[in-house]
Order: sequence, then structure tokens, then C-alpha cells
Amino acid sequence: MIKISTHLAAGLLLAACTINVYDNDDKTDYPVGTVEIGPNSFMIPLAEPLNGCKAYRHHAPGRMVAQVIYYKHPDGRFSPTKEGAICE
Repeated sequence: MIKISTHLAAGLLLAACTINVYDNDDKTDYPVGTVEIGPNSFMIPLAEPLNGCKAYRHHAPGRMVAQVIYYKHPDGRFSPTKEGAICE
């Protein structure tokens, strides 16, 4: 039973992440509004705002990232919480 639970937990953890790789890691391939947040780490804007708020997804070429929607705050930081985010 413990072995099954351990495998299930590991599977769920891996399912929460994915590898996002563009065909070309050239920064010019990224959509307008992409923000570089670190070396080879980007916040890519979603095509449509969510409930009036500009939303982003994390992308790091060749690395696994959590599939979470992030919101940009006035101070420039990104957070998964919409409270205090830049919204219309």
C-alpha cells in the first residue's frame, strides 16, 4: 500500500510540471510583452486577459516549470494570486 501511494504521489508531482520548449530559443520568437525574469527564464503573456487582469505563464527553455497562471503586480513581481495585480 505504501509503495502504491509513493508512486501515485510521484506521478502527481511529475504531472504538475511539464517541459516547455520553443523550436528556437531565440528571444525574438517570444510574443510581445514577454518579460525576462532571470537567466533563460521568462514570463510569457497569455493571449487574453483573465477577468480583466494581464496573465502570464512561466517558460524556461529545457527545464520543467509548474503550470501556474501568474499575475503581474505594480512593483514588477509576479504572483499566482490576483489580489493586488494589475487589472483593468
